[in-house]
Amino acid sequence: MNMTKVKIVPVYGWGWSEGDSTIDTPSPFYIEIIKSDQDKGKYRALFGAVVTQESRFANHSVVLIFRNFSTYDVLVYNNISEHDIPDSWYPESVIPLAIGFAEIAEA
Repeated sequence: MNMTKVKIVPVYGWGWSEGDSTIDTPSPFYIEIIKSDQDKGKYRALFGAVVTQESRFANHSVVLIFRNFSTYDVLVYNNISEHDIPDSWYPESVIPLAIGFAEIAEA
């Protein structure tokens, strides 16, 4: 199965955090999209796996949900499956490892 990869470019926005700690804005990383919702060719939400091995989030699951303009809320999880993603795209039964904001760049 050939999955689509996209480049995620973290932005500061209102900050990045891991648990109760603020972290530096991560470096850009790539994800393989497992599930997505699009409207007129623009991602409204997506779920994927981080494939950039140098990333602090390597081999983690990521949910991106459109926020405004070109910015997305980012939720990073240790490992969740597509079945853990509800229609709202916010997996309320699983606590994210990290949260922040990002833009999606051309792959």
